[in-house]
Amino acid sequence: MRAVARSLAQCRRRAIWIVDRVMNPPGLAGGDGSDASSVSRRRVLEFRGRVPGPSALESVPARVLPIAPREEVRMSDDALRELLDKQAIRDVLSRYCRGLDRMDKEMAYAVWHEDGTAFYDGIFEGTGHAFIDWVWEAHAAMEKHSHQITNVLVEPNGDEATSESYVTVVLWTLPDNEGCQSELVGRGRYLDRWERRQGRWAIQHRTHVLDMSSRYALDRAEISDGSSRDATDLSFEFIAKA
Repeated sequence: MRAVARSLAQCRRRAIWIVDRVMNPPGLAGGDGSDASSVSRRRVLEFRGRVPGPSALESVPARVLPIAPREEVRMSDDALRELLDKQAIRDVLSRYCRGLDRMDKEMAYAVWHEDGTAFYDGIFEGTGHAFIDWVWEAHAAMEKHSHQITNVLVEPNGDEATSESYVTVVLWTLPDNEGCQSELVGRGRYLDRWERRQGRWAIQHRTHVLDMSSRYALDRAEISDGSSRDATDLSFEFIAKA
């Protein structure tokens, strides 16, 4: 028991010494003219709750750490050009979705170069503009549709680039004779080859890979009044048609 008591006493003295060093760094004197040892003793007692006084933590003097000068980081022209090219291509992909969902055919046409091509496995093969004409009729036979593109990986190489984009397409069929509707969901990827011509990025060739497809009986819920497939959509108050 005596050994345990001695060990506890040593731990207590060690703790008091540590608090003393934290509360009273070397060279610190009391603001009232008292020496460092008396300041240390008083703060240790306050810390242990034996005498009233301000919080021990409030008594710790503030220490300002030196801040190393910031090194100026400059992006190379090539790195900046690559970032701008990637963003320009992502913007075209977003306009593809907007063009289809808002039924803006000119915007959808502009995603491809005039001689660009498209291959949708088992669905379509031909020019990009011909694909837009084909999909326009298919979408017109639906009540609503929504396209989302995610996980866009772009690899620019001068005036050419390649990209892989994950795409989810949701379509609502029109009611059948019994008033029933279906929700069609397709999940796949766009594998695109791009070219920049006269400063404009557009698709030279697209291959569509369908990874998953499903069909459900539509259980309708409320949607926004401002949702429309044409220029009456609420978004046209925020984003220009062009």
